[in-house]
Amino acid sequence: MTHRFSLRISVVSVVVLTAAGGLFVIPTMPSQARARGVAGAVIQRVSLAGAPTSTSLPQPGTSRSLSAISCVSPSDCWAVGTYASAHGPNHNQILMWRGSAWKLMQPPNPSEGGDLNGISCTSSKNCWAVGATDNPSCFCETANESLQWTGSSWVLRKTLNQSSACFSSCNFRLDAVRCPSPQECVATGTDGEADGWYNQAIEWAATKWTTLAPPPGPSGGDDVGRISELFGLACLSGKSCWAVGNTGCQGSCSGGADEVFSWNGSQWSDSKAPAPGNVKSYASGPQLNGVTCSSASRCWAVGYYYNGKGHQQNQILRWDGKSWSLAPAPGHKPGDTTSLAAVACPSASSCWAVGSGDGASNQILHWNGKVWSAVSAPRPGSASNGYQSRLTGVACLSGKRCWAVGSYSRHSGPTFNEALSWNGKVWSLVA
Repeated sequence: MTHRFSLRISVVSVVVLTAAGGLFVIPTMPSQARARGVAGAVIQRVSLAGAPTSTSLPQPGTSRSLSAISCVSPSDCWAVGTYASAHGPNHNQILMWRGSAWKLMQPPNPSEGGDLNGISCTSSKNCWAVGATDNPSCFCETANESLQWTGSSWVLRKTLNQSSACFSSCNFRLDAVRCPSPQECVATGTDGEADGWYNQAIEWAATKWTTLAPPPGPSGGDDVGRISELFGLACLSGKSCWAVGNTGCQGSCSGGADEVFSWNGSQWSDSKAPAPGNVKSYASGPQLNGVTCSSASRCWAVGYYYNGKGHQQNQILRWDGKSWSLAPAPGHKPGDTTSLAAVACPSASSCWAVGSGDGASNQILHWNGKVWSAVSAPRPGSASNGYQSRLTGVACLSGKRCWAVGSYSRHSGPTFNEALSWNGKVWSLVA
């Protein structure tokens, strides 16, 4: 199976104002095994005071990446990701936009190290970021991680689920979070175990995280060794959410498929997604990375599938209130590798999807109410000079104000944060 690490560490989508995703993070093995629990205690705080300010995009550590972005106003955005230092584990990365400059925050970190994959903000005084805790002895992700912004500080909260041991292939993390209100949030991700990887979902209700019945996924018997992972999440309310991802194989089983689940407040239901591409020929199958909904009858999900030659190509699904259908997705040359990571819709007639194209360059698509089309996407450096770049998160406040984030690198060197802004006419690269 082509696992998430071949594309990005975390891929998430948005509900109009939020987005999520990650790339070029120093890879860690995914974790397995789990232990259930409930907690809501504060572990650490970090205040706004003393946060470094930069007119350009801050670049902490020795290698860094941005995974997701959420905005509540033109002067209030947050971008999250991770960065590595010369020694020690990965660190949570949080950047704050206050209308004129990006500020590098110093958020709390689990002692084992942390990676942030998704973020959702309901106001300037309430945000949630989720990800995974790295276990240095396992060299992998072994526990969920969540942080809350209270308006003056980021608070590291205890969360549910963590592995109890290291496995040869561990994978335990939260990839997406959506907060329909300041008092309620839903988060989804992957729960790794010895016999496979499973979908997981948790819920924040005022004071603590609790476990939701997970979306259906592979179980024992003939399905041992199969994998289910949820990468994108959209919520209109605490009783109306969509989660997307993919299911595939870890061993000799064949065939993979998109995963699309709806949440009604009490249970998840499997909404069968149409199968794009040459699914039977590739164990990993297609994959959905992001989803957004502007109403109960209008949703978009994006990702990739494999064409007949084995190349990843853009995949776009549309929900009309009754069923999901494949939408024509512009791409690049047939031999290129293209993939979409996140999607945001400031209105019914305007949506943006971001990802990677031409193998290793920024890709941006726009929906004008009738068709999707490719839009010019600036990138750091050029392919001829060895630069590679991908976008993994997008957030829009209106048709004239959007942000996209991701990462870039040159040759085999360190990775750098990347951000693009939309002013209603063109996308511009942040210095």
